[in-house]
Amino acid sequence: LVATCQSHCERVHHVQQPGDLQREWLFGADIVGVTAGTSTPDPLIKEIEEALLSMSPDQRPLVDKALSAIPAMAGALSK
Repeated sequence: LVATCQSHCERVHHVQQPGDLQREWLFGADIVGVTAGTSTPDPLIKEIEEALLSMSPDQRPLVDKALSAIPAMAGALSK
């Protein structure tokens, strides 16, 4: 998954737990994407998302809006 992401973006970091995140990775970033394999537990993904948000709390309204749109997009794509 990391190699696939790296083929589309030069700034890719493999994170296995929230403590792996480094604030300097976010400097100058307009968009931060999170991907996970199917075996990654949902609670761990949520912990990492929350850790990212704690590093940039002013972005929470934008993130919440984007996350709320995901189920609607998934429904549209499955039709």
